[in-house]
Amino acid sequence: MIGAFSSFGWIVATTLLYLTAGVEPGRLEIPAAHPVAGNAPTGLQRLHEGLGLYYVPRSYHPNEPLPLLILLHGGDGDPAGWFGSYSRRAETGSFIALAPKATTKTWGSTGDFGADIARINRALVLIFDRYAIAPDRVAVAGVSDGASYALSLGLVNGDRIRGVIAFSPGYIVGRLGRGRPSFFISHGTRDPVLPIGQTRVFINFLRQAGYPVDYHEFNGVHEVPPGMSDTAMTWLAAVFQKKR
Repeated sequence: MIGAFSSFGWIVATTLLYLTAGVEPGRLEIPAAHPVAGNAPTGLQRLHEGLGLYYVPRSYHPNEPLPLLILLHGGDGDPAGWFGSYSRRAETGSFIALAPKATTKTWGSTGDFGADIARINRALVLIFDRYAIAPDRVAVAGVSDGASYALSLGLVNGDRIRGVIAFSPGYIVGRLGRGRPSFFISHGTRDPVLPIGQTRVFINFLRQAGYPVDYHEFNGVHEVPPGMSDTAMTWLAAVFQKKR
């Protein structure tokens, strides 16, 4: 995504527009809990229809629903890029990781939620149909443009997801939403791709709006240091344990 869409005024204006129009784009359709078969495979799996990849920890049991972390790749990225380390993180954290593929080279390329939300929702239907997942313990994470889209989904779906992890975001589309999800946001102070100044605007906006925010600046560029992912996973475990 090239442009940065957000400022506090822009979000408020967009919110008023959506409220007037009576529409709610960007809503995640999270299926209700239901019994599933006991023979679903674990490990790294591929969604059919080209929708992406997912990882199920070896400890998975159909009688014990697991949390779900949705992972959104960066611009020109690919779902496979997550599973160099997030397979291990899913095993350690005992959650299922779902990494959808964007419709185009990046998320929200049309300046709104676009067709990507339908692909994510289709992936959710497929994975909930096969595995026991706790619908009240869902979070979204992303890097770069994926982080921007994750932030946007968090604002619209605070009544449906627990938290958002955003590594080096650059824009927000959408509106002020329902609920109060928690946010973990990190950004390098020397980022030449998506400068940190815009993220500082996001932080001020989110805190003013009453959202819990755990914010981390680091001396680096457009990247996710390994230690930052570890910190985010510790944060996520605490979020999943909190009662709604």
